[in-house]
Order: sequence, then structure tokens, then C-alpha cells
Amino acid sequence: MGKKSIKREQDVLAKYPAVVRLLIKKGKEQGFVTQQEVMHAIPEFETNLDVVEDIMMQFLEHGIEIVDSQQEFIWQNQEKEADRKSKLEKSSEQKLREKFTSSNKKNFALGDIAGDSIRMYLREIGRVDLLTAEEEVMLAKRITKHDPVAKRQLAEANLRLVVSIAKKYVGRGLSLLDLIQEGNIGLFRAVEKFDYRKGFKFSTYATWWIRQAITRAIADQARTIRIPVHMVETINKFTHTQRRLVQELGREPLIEEIASEMDMDVKKIRYIKKISQDIVSLEAPVGSDGDNSGKLGDFIEDDVTLSPAAQASRQLLKEDVHGLLESLTPREQKIIRMRFGLDDGIGHTLEEVGQEFGVTRERIRQIEAKALVKLREHPESVRINLSKAEQSLDNDINFLTNNLSFTYFPDLIFFGPPGSGKTSEAHKITRVYDMAVFDLPFELQKTMKGDNTLGRKIKQLLNAGQVIPSDILQQVVENFFKHIPNDKPIIFDGFPKNLAQTDFFNRLISQHKRNFVAILFNVGDDHALTRITKKKVCTYCQSIYSADSTLETCEKCDHDLKLIKEDNIVGMKLRLSNYYQETAPIVSMYEKMGKLISINADENDEEVYNALTDRLEAFGLDKKKKKKD
Repeated sequence: MGKKSIKREQDVLAKYPAVVRLLIKKGKEQGFVTQQEVMHAIPEFETNLDVVEDIMMQFLEHGIEIVDSQQEFIWQNQEKEADRKSKLEKSSEQKLREKFTSSNKKNFALGDIAGDSIRMYLREIGRVDLLTAEEEVMLAKRITKHDPVAKRQLAEANLRLVVSIAKKYVGRGLSLLDLIQEGNIGLFRAVEKFDYRKGFKFSTYATWWIRQAITRAIADQARTIRIPVHMVETINKFTHTQRRLVQELGREPLIEEIASEMDMDVKKIRYIKKISQDIVSLEAPVGSDGDNSGKLGDFIEDDVTLSPAAQASRQLLKEDVHGLLESLTPREQKIIRMRFGLDDGIGHTLEEVGQEFGVTRERIRQIEAKALVKLREHPESVRINLSKAEQSLDNDINFLTNNLSFTYFPDLIFFGPPGSGKTSEAHKITRVYDMAVFDLPFELQKTMKGDNTLGRKIKQLLNAGQVIPSDILQQVVENFFKHIPNDKPIIFDGFPKNLAQTDFFNRLISQHKRNFVAILFNVGDDHALTRITKKKVCTYCQSIYSADSTLETCEKCDHDLKLIKEDNIVGMKLRLSNYYQETAPIVSMYEKMGKLISINADENDEEVYNALTDRLEAFGLDKKKKKKD
């Protein structure tokens, strides 16, 4: 280029702002500029169309291409390179066919095949010329008259638009070919919906349909578990925010920082992070040992399949149950089997069983209740329950020893049958030592007598024959704690009844850090089972009285006495049997720890008292707390 030409070019460029001159210089160096750079360099782009056209001519004269993005330029170069290679491939196609054997063809990588498919597709759509504005309007008019040829021509001329948009969504879970196919669906939809009378270019209108089709496909198909479209957008926003904060902070951002940046609750951010996790296959290989490496599923515990010991135990229990059913009539057997699904594992409703026998569902309910009473009365019933308890005893003991913290847990257990003198002996000790006794039945009764919501709730539950929930028990215990000094030792009378309550009270005691030296509870042994043959029972503590007793209320807890039927006595026997097997792990655990004291009502009261005080002092009860006479 001569000096005059250079001088003329400098004069032409001098009339443009500095930012435009820099953009032209950059375009000459790299061969292209992006649309975003052009719009940024020209202020008020829409009102300076003459200036824009002049600058565009300068880009054209200098051989500078204007592309959507830098990636667009790279893809255009790849298309040109693909066209150049296609010419070479045609000339050497015969040589390649002779060179590669069938064994070589088996080694073609899937990535190469996919790349060839993309290049072939780009060559095909590159043969179609772009449309002018007048041609777009002409085709749109023909489309309004339902011309299928016009639809195909308008769609084929804009297939390259789909490719340029689809490339921006690579890496979202779908391959480029899949993205192009989904974008083409949106393009065809735009062809049908386009209204040329609005004055917009077809590409402007079609872009939105193409993007909508691609984003919807990513939301529906990119994940094994589908996530709604609105949540996909939220997850994308979360991901972008997280990456930006990593760049700004130089570390992984905290959940609270992301929540503040996105103006959302921390709980919502945790939920978004949870559902945005990728799905991992259980068949995924673990390790780098090739075929010899294990699978991820091999390292995950199977909590569904029973162990051989549990399967054997279940089979024995099944045989015992079927043996019990032999004591019923054939009709009763079939009703029980259908109701509880003993044959096919599917329980049937009273209506379904009634249709089978041609009777009403009320009649089926009566027969079922009568059959269940027979099963409960059977001598083998208690044996099956106790046998089942013995099989799980070791597991229950392991649960207790692994989950209980003995820092604040009681040092001793006083146990024995109802009426053996546990409570009376505990109160004797409190007369000599500065201690307190938490009597759960008494505290519940005291709470009920008060005019308060908690007391009324407890009364409703007891009148309905329901178990007191843990949250209500916790309120009763905490009300008791309010009136007892923190350093005063406490004997707990009335717990635990089972493993769940043991764990609950342990957590409650640890939370308040109270000094419990002992607990008292009943063990339903044979002595307790014989007591149940009476027919007048307390509605609260289940104390038994003679049917001809003149008492109307219980002597122990002042609750009403109820005259029960024979089948209720059988039910209470079964409950006591279950009660014994639930407390058995607790008794066994304390027995192994040497902290178990059995109380029998037949023993001399003085001997029992001396034994208890000796054990309490041995476990750290301070004699200085003894009251002065």
C-alpha cells in the first residue's frame, strides 16, 4: 500500500471516535468483531443508522466479519475448513476405502462419527442460500395460503440460525445434534406462527421459538429425574452466582453468602443445591483397575434384603402363626388370611371379604374380632411373643449401649412387679436424704387437676385410652424441674416403659443436666400376669381390684375403676407380655453393668431399705445431705 493510500485511510478513520478506530484495528488483527462490540462502540445505535452503515462499509472494505460471538467466528472457520476437506475427501475417497480394513473400521471413535455427522449437516444446510427481506415476505404470504413448499423453503433457509443458537447451549446435558434437532422443532413452529404484517424479520421472531424449544428440551431430557423449567432457570442462576462468588472471594462461598446475593432464604438455597446434584449410576465403576474394578453399588448397604438369620427367624414365625391358625374354623382362617394378606401379601378390606362370603362387612368384622380373641387366648401366643423378644434382645442391648450417654443417666434401676414396694421405699429414702422423687403418674394427675391447657389435654388422652405423647411428657417433666434445685438428686418413678422412652428420657435428662440417681419401673413377670385375673381395673394405672370390691376409685392414683369383660382381660395379659419383652433389654443391660436392684414385696422392708441406701451411697450420694432431726 502506497503512502497516499495510507494517508487517505488515516483521514477516513480520523472522523470516527477513538473507540471505533480501536475496534477497526482489532478487527483487522483478528479478522472479525462481535455484534456486542459494535453496539458498545456506537452510542444510541438505533438513532445513528447512517453512521452504523458507514462503519459497516469500513468493516467490509477491510475484510472484517461481524459475528454473534467469538465462537461464531470459530465455527464459521470450521465450516470453511470442512468444505475444503470435503473436496480433498472426494479426490482421495477411493484410496481411503482400499486402505482401511474391516478391523480398522471397528476402531472408529463415536466422537469422530458425531463430528462427521455435524460436518455433513453443516455442508447440507450451507448449500441453501439466505433469503432477502422481500423473499421472506413472499414466502410468508404463500404460507398464509397453506403452501407446504413455502414452509419448507423458509425453514431450510434458516437452519443455520438454529445451529448458531444451539451452539450456545452446548454442555447443558444434550449433544449438539440433539440441540439442533430440538431447535429445528422450534423453527418449524415459528414458520407456522410468523406474521409478516408486523414488520419484523423472520430471524428475529424465530429466535425466541428456537430458544424456547431448546431450553424446554434441556429441562425435560438432560436429567434422569426431570426438573421443572422454572427450577432449571433458578438452578442456572444459582450456579452462575456460585461461580462468580468463587472468583470474587477466592474460595467456595457459604450458603448464607449465596442466599444474600440471590435475595433468597437459606433454606431455599439448600433445597436448590440439593436438587441440582447430578445423578450417579450404581453401575459406575470405582477405581482404575479396568474390568477388575468394582461398582459403586457394591459399596452401598442393602437395608432391604434380610440377613440369613432374619430370614430364618421370619420363616419360623410364619410357621408358628400358621400353626396358631389351625385352632380356628376354616371360615375364620380364610377371613384372617384375607384380611391380613397372609397368602398373597395383599390385605383385603371388610367389603371385599364380605363379598367373598356373601355377608355384610359388619358380620366380617365380628368374625374377625372373635377369631383374634381366640388367637390371643391360645397358650402358644405368649410363647411366640417371648421367643421373638429373645431373638432381638442382643440387638436392643447394642442399641442402648451405643446410643445412651451415661453422664447424667441414672446409676441404678429398682425393678419389680406392681405392688412390690418400689415407690414406698423410694419415699422412705427421701425422708432421710435431701432428695426428690419424680412420680410420673402423680405429676400427670397433678397437672390434670390444674386449670390449664396441658392438664385438659392429658385428661382427654387418658379418657380416650391413648398413650401420652413424648412432647407432653417433656412439658410435665420440665414443669417438675422448675421447682427442684439443680443440684438436688432425683429418683425417677415411672420410666422407662420401652426402648423409645428410654432414649427419649435420656436425651431429656442430658439436655437439663439433672442428677438422677435411680429409676423405678415395673416388670410384668408371672406374678403380674396372675394379678390380672381380677376384673376391676383402674382406667389410668391399670391396678387390679376384685370384681366385688366396694371401691369406686383407685387407691393409688384416685382414678375411676372400670369393670372389664373377659376378652379385655386377655388383651391386658397380652399387653403385659409385650411390656415385659420391651423392658427385657433394659433389665439385661443394667444387669451386666451391675446396677440392677430387684425388689420383692415379700422381703423384709428394713433389709430392702438398708440395701438401697448402701447402694446409693456406694454410687456417690453425699451423706452430708442427710437432714437433721
